[in-house]
Amino acid sequence: MDTTNLSLTYSSIPIKVFIRRLVGSLLLAIAALGIGSGIANVLLDTTFLASRIDEFVLQSIGIQLVGMIGIGIGFVYWLDRDIINFIGFHKPTREDVSYLLYGIFGLVLAGTIATAFFTITNTSPEQPIANMDTQTIFFVVIPTFIFIVGPAEEILFRGVIQSYIREISPPITAIIIATIFFTLVHIPVQLTTGTPLIGVIVSLGIIGSLSIIFGLMYEYTQNIWIVSILHGLYNSLIVVVTLIA
Repeated sequence: MDTTNLSLTYSSIPIKVFIRRLVGSLLLAIAALGIGSGIANVLLDTTFLASRIDEFVLQSIGIQLVGMIGIGIGFVYWLDRDIINFIGFHKPTREDVSYLLYGIFGLVLAGTIATAFFTITNTSPEQPIANMDTQTIFFVVIPTFIFIVGPAEEILFRGVIQSYIREISPPITAIIIATIFFTLVHIPVQLTTGTPLIGVIVSLGIIGSLSIIFGLMYEYTQNIWIVSILHGLYNSLIVVVTLIA
């Protein structure tokens, strides 16, 4: 992990610079979600596409692929930063792979804990698998989680927002801010699923906790591929657990 800026404190930067980046990051997240949702609606309203491509895939193309990845990378380009190094599109090292293996073990543990929480509260995680057959879940939903949803959300919230805040603040501050924004964008979906309030609270708590883990993993590896894989695998794990349950 790069420790060159670990001693950086608020006193070493103007507060208005920090606030400007904080607001800019929030607006970036809102823009990505808003524009992505708009594009997703257009895709869903296109009869030719809607009749040939699964609804969940079209939503992911609009919100995650175009909204989060497109807006996020566009923002980095606008900042005049090197996109590869800023976000961390690097070939994983052996150390990165070891972190990935530890992370996979942690995901199994996290999935077990999450399932226990949902069982105790008699709720279920928000997942796009209602009324879907097993074939669609395994050959459409899970690949979409792994190849689109996981990478897109990590590129925006870890690769762009966390890195952007990290330039002028301690790592833990950047991780917390990225986590708050990441959790906030999941609230609208949680509130529209009809999930009881306790279920929404439990889900957001789990989402926030996982976001911190992903943030720490990204901080140590500086590799967006590692956290993207972990994110996609976790979502897929929860889908499988929900399906079995």
